[in-house]
Amino acid sequence: MPNGVALTIQNGLGNFETLVAAVGRERASVGVIYVGAQLVDGALRATGPGKVELGRPAGQGPRASLDALTKLLKAGGMDVTVVDDPWPSVWRKVVTNAAVNPLSALIRKTNAELLADAPTSRVADGIAREVARVATAAGVPISDDDAVKQWRAMAALTGANRSSMLQDVEAGRATEIDAINGAVFREGEKRGVIAPLNQAMTLLVCSIGIGNPAGTKG
Repeated sequence: MPNGVALTIQNGLGNFETLVAAVGRERASVGVIYVGAQLVDGALRATGPGKVELGRPAGQGPRASLDALTKLLKAGGMDVTVVDDPWPSVWRKVVTNAAVNPLSALIRKTNAELLADAPTSRVADGIAREVARVATAAGVPISDDDAVKQWRAMAALTGANRSSMLQDVEAGRATEIDAINGAVFREGEKRGVIAPLNQAMTLLVCSIGIGNPAGTKG
């Protein structure tokens, strides 16, 4: 289907590059989604209407396909934005996921409880700052202060949520740790930016769950 679009709105980094390798840059698209969800009796259920931001693919035909998808999502109640450059949004979500998900999984607390735990919150601040520095080196400028404000604001907004990583650890499922904190660490290594807290989170979550801390040596 030459005019089809392959879209990833998964957490973490590396998904877009996998799509490009499979279908070509003309058809590949990346975005982010913010929606609460729970896996109940094998069924994935959204706990709110959700918000999604989608990046336009390079090809004209695939762009038309993305427009058609956008209309369907809006008709279903989703708040949808389409942009030319989705990478600032991708990195901002990585900031939040890297800071909140592994720590909530390790201490087994909701987002609000994590935010209220001063020592743990300070660790999350450090993780967020590392992500900001890696993002900036990758061409998406994020200040340390903005990164800290980003994760704290999102944790407050989703206070009752049990992160997907916490749910995965409790259920004995594989986690996204390597695609989030592991990917931040590896991206930092490539660009000469150290991210030891992200490396530590990858190793610690893998030690209590299912997952392979690929590429975390160093």
